[in-house]
Amino acid sequence: MTRITGTLRDIYSRKGGDHYGENVSQLSHAMHCAELAKADMQPDELIIACFLHDIGHMVEPEKGFNVEAHDRIGADYLSRLGFQNDVVEPVRQHAEAKRYLCLADQEYYSTLSEASQRSLVFQGDTMTKEEARLFELLPQFEACIALRKYDDLGKSKDYQMSDADWVFDLIEGYFNP
Repeated sequence: MTRITGTLRDIYSRKGGDHYGENVSQLSHAMHCAELAKADMQPDELIIACFLHDIGHMVEPEKGFNVEAHDRIGADYLSRLGFQNDVVEPVRQHAEAKRYLCLADQEYYSTLSEASQRSLVFQGDTMTKEEARLFELLPQFEACIALRKYDDLGKSKDYQMSDADWVFDLIEGYFNP
């Protein structure tokens, strides 16, 4: 096992039971998002990003539970660990993707959980058309939108979580192809 995989396992074993305003734990939400992406046969990098997208809540809890920053904190942390943009940018942009979808889809806002609706205000509210145009130019635009949709779907309190070993194996394979 690489140092990186061991570090991530440790974080999830210590902080995975924490909640941050949703009805699910960090680990349950991460697993649910990753499993949704896997079921859709998404690339490994996106599955990993889905699993790790809220790590900013756990690596600097005093800052990470600040809804304005957990996406950037998590992305910066993953970048320092050695993840590339294919994982880092969807994590960094998942709050921005929510802002984008609120503009692009008139029904989207009503599908958000209460916590996501509240945090939208702190995250900058619905994007402007100019912000959306620039967001669409991001190289990982499609991955950012996909991660956001899995994030929204991965909050069922009835979800039966599987063992996380397969995700950590995927992360291990990311660093040791």
